This record gives sequence, C-alpha cells and structure tokens, in this order.
Amino acid sequence: MMISALLLVASASLALARAPVHKQPRFAFTDVTGGGSYSVGQSALLQARVTDDDHLEENDDWKVCIWTRLRDGAYCKFLYECDGFLCDIGSGDFYITSSCTADLGSRITFSGEDPNEHNRICGMQISRLTTADTSKWSVQVEECKVTGCGSNNGNGNTLYAEVDVLVK
Repeated sequence: MMISALLLVASASLALARAPVHKQPRFAFTDVTGGGSYSVGQSALLQARVTDDDHLEENDDWKVCIWTRLRDGAYCKFLYECDGFLCDIGSGDFYITSSCTADLGSRITFSGEDPNEHNRICGMQISRLTTADTSKWSVQVEECKVTGCGSNNGNGNTLYAEVDVLVK
C-alpha cells in the first residue's frame, strides 16, 4: 500500500513536470478611449492602444482589430497587411485594409500610426453620429506573431474592451 502511494505521488510529479507552462501574455491595452456623450451630427474617435511592454517574445503590433456596435452588431474590421517577399519576417510595404457593415461604411475612417513604422493604435473616426450610434462599443484586437505581421493571421492573443457612447 505504501509503495503504491509513493508510485502515485511520483507519477503525479512527473505529469506536472511535463505539463505545458501557460504564461500570461504581455500584450495589453494601454488605453481605450472615445466613450462619452456626443450630439447628433458630431464626430467621435474611438481608439485602442496596445503594448507588449517591450518583451522580446511578444509583438506590440496588432494584426486584426474589430470595433462593434453591440446594440445591433454593426462593425468595422481592420487588418494589418503587407506586400513584399519578406513580409513574414517584418519587412515589406505595410498598410491597413478595412471592411464595415453598410450602415457604418460611409461614415468610418481608420485612425492609427503609419503602418510602416508601428501598428499599436487601432482607431476609427465616426462622422455624422446619429442616435443609432448610442450603444456600448467593443474593440477586439489580435496580436501579430512575434516574427512579424506579414502573415495572414495573428498569434491568437486577443484583447477585448468596451466603451459607452451616448448620442443625444
């Protein structure tokens, strides 16, 4: 009985030693702004800024950013893309593409940094606010891979935040 218990403890210890270590990602929001009260017809700038706190095993640029009006699911999706042979290692011509639902598309302009320098800010300028824009708005941001942002997808580390917008 005693030997069985020791073998069980030893087996459990080996299993723990082989278990993968899950470290907390350092990719995080530094701020999410734009919530507040606005008048009909005004513009609003909703903006999220991310960081990796300068850790080498993380990337401080985002790959995918989606702003969603939670009241009805209207959204704008922004992608950090690249043209060139060395995009996968972070060298090429970087740019932002966007796709929005019909009711937002004509009123949205992307706002952020020069994508060939950095891509830590995902913002959208909403022109001509209407009462339909009164809602919680969410932003979901996925981090680029540590090797660069030239691939078609991010690394799976995703952040989420919300702001309240009231239009009167």
